[in-house]
Amino acid sequence: MSTEREREALCEIEKRLSAENPRLAAFMARDMSTSSFRARKRIQDIMLVVAVLLATLCIALSEPAAGLVAGLFAGAVFAIRQCGRARGSRARRWRKSDEP
Repeated sequence: MSTEREREALCEIEKRLSAENPRLAAFMARDMSTSSFRARKRIQDIMLVVAVLLATLCIALSEPAAGLVAGLFAGAVFAIRQCGRARGSRARRWRKSDEP
């Protein structure tokens, strides 16, 4: 838990950053549950499923090189999803009105 003094200091820093760089402030204030964010995650899910199915099919049809490429693509999509998930869990900003 933060003290009132810490919250005030964070609010002051946020105000200064907003004044210095409005684009950054707009980006940080953006709601991560917007439809574009959900659509991007849905597309990543579809790509991941298709890549895994394609890798499985290629291996079943005795095409190990193509299966490996599809598996690597699935791994890359999965890594991108995990990286985005970590970035999306930013700590929320404190305001004076927040209660401890």
